[in-house]
Amino acid sequence: MNRDEALQALQNEVQRLKGQPYENLAPIITAPATRDYVAASGRRYQVEVSAAWDDKKTKVLRLFFSVDDCGLRAFFPLTKSGLVKPGSAFTGEVE
Repeated sequence: MNRDEALQALQNEVQRLKGQPYENLAPIITAPATRDYVAASGRRYQVEVSAAWDDKKTKVLRLFFSVDDCGLRAFFPLTKSGLVKPGSAFTGEVE
């Protein structure tokens, strides 16, 4: 897996969700989503977006972005995450 290509696919998905309000993202907690990307090299990557409560009491949501090459890396994907709070939109900041 080409790390730079994989991270670009992951970043594409982050950008797609950037600015989305909390209310649109909260359902991901029960229904993770996947999207396929094809890099300029022709290599295929799959990005999964899932969510979990970072703080259930305050309903802060943590979005997880994982990318793999649909091969052995599916067992060890590259992963980044970011937070979104109720009443706000996803800023696109991930670590």
